[in-house]
Amino acid sequence: MPYLWLNETGSPPEISKASFLADGEPPLARLKLSAHSSLSAKGFVIVIATMFAFALVPLLSVLGSPVFWPLLPFVMGALGLLWWALKHSWADKDVQEELSIWTDRVKLRHCPARGPVKTWEANTYWAAAHLHPRRGQHRNYITLTGGEDGREVELGSFLTETERALLHPQLRRLLESAAASDLPL
Repeated sequence: MPYLWLNETGSPPEISKASFLADGEPPLARLKLSAHSSLSAKGFVIVIATMFAFALVPLLSVLGSPVFWPLLPFVMGALGLLWWALKHSWADKDVQEELSIWTDRVKLRHCPARGPVKTWEANTYWAAAHLHPRRGQHRNYITLTGGEDGREVELGSFLTETERALLHPQLRRLLESAAASDLPL
């Protein structure tokens, strides 16, 4: 699942005027986003085993001849290169983001595949989610604004355009509800 609301229902929570939280309490809403991986661990084993089986076919025809030993390193090298490429691709897809929403603040943590974790925080009252129908090559690009540093940060760049279009109204409603519940009565 590319994005998941971390609660009992798995859907965006309802935030009411009575949802005010004190410091140190868990967030009202948590959203976890991760890149989709189309190759499972079982699929990885099947691909490597299939490649090995197909690589053995030409080797079996030259088994026992002097051509076998010069061919063997190339076949095993191709198998090793496929293994490395699939593992490297898996590591690149290990990107996660977590968005936490309290009544008084919003926090986004971006954990890239390689490199340090990046964070962004904003007061819920000033935080806003924007959907850009077309921005460069991307469609349905979601950004968050309202942080103290004035940065505009992207949310869920690895999601499909449809997933981003579905996520935006949920996110916008939650941010508006959380900001309204932080206002003094």
